[in-house]
Amino acid sequence: MNSPRDNPNQSPDVNIPDAVDAFILRNQMNWNGETARTYRKSLDTFEEFILDDEPVDDDEGVDSVSDIERWILGQYQDWLVEQDYAAATVQSKQKQDRRWVKWLESQGLVEVGLHLAIQPIQLSDEEQTSSDILEPDQIKKYLTYYRNSPRWRGSRRHALLEVIAHTAARRSGIR
Repeated sequence: MNSPRDNPNQSPDVNIPDAVDAFILRNQMNWNGETARTYRKSLDTFEEFILDDEPVDDDEGVDSVSDIERWILGQYQDWLVEQDYAAATVQSKQKQDRRWVKWLESQGLVEVGLHLAIQPIQLSDEEQTSSDILEPDQIKKYLTYYRNSPRWRGSRRHALLEVIAHTAARRSGIR
């Protein structure tokens, strides 16, 4: 990485993993709970795409944030949609990636306006919310059943249900 002290008018050339780390470090004090973990996971997906063995296009690939261009972000968006993610997950990753690129702009590391190359997909009302919700009354009935059943008490199913009930776990987090 070039030192900004060598030329104060020039931004340093930062590699992508370092830029992700700096973004999370500088923003996590404003976030609550799992936000840093969520951004890390989303930006890890971006890193996976960018740092893949094959170059993104005919170039030599992307080694640093200064190599990120609109076309590459467009290719990433296409790649992201092709992956086996739910539409809501794709949109969430796009929004987080867009915020990261906007932060890169604010640091003078990429061209201003580059974040506009990331257009989060539009979701229908059905795609935005899940109807797979276990209502509190249902959870209580299941817990009562499992706690009182000699056959199922202490089973793997019972333990999993207890964890779900007491942590409000999402289905995607229990795989």
